[in-house]
Amino acid sequence: MAGIGSIQDVLNTTQTSKVGQTPKSEMGKDQFLQLLVGQLQNQDPMNPMEDKDFMGQMAQFGQLEQVTNMNTSLESQKAFGMLGKDVTYNDPKTGEIKTGTVEKVALEGSKSTLTISGVSKIEISQVTEVR
Repeated sequence: MAGIGSIQDVLNTTQTSKVGQTPKSEMGKDQFLQLLVGQLQNQDPMNPMEDKDFMGQMAQFGQLEQVTNMNTSLESQKAFGMLGKDVTYNDPKTGEIKTGTVEKVALEGSKSTLTISGVSKIEISQVTEVR
């Protein structure tokens, strides 16, 4: 298997190859899969990766994907639980703390968006209090 230097090269290439994006501090499933592919491409032909090592990494990848899916599901459940409730939130346009009633929930990819009193559209992460 390739040394640590080549794994770090794969990570650096992955993080800097996308123009206009800053490197992420946490590894997502795409970066994990790219790292695994990089390891397989750069392994020493005289000392290849053992099956048990490969299977262990694939198991970790499966767990990462399950946790990501569970997190998305929990966030959407939390958003739907706010329907009809009064919330306090940081207005993304003005930065002000505002209060309103959640009238609508929309799922946009893996993010939940709330419509507050028909006026503001915010992400669930901007909510600071639910009543």
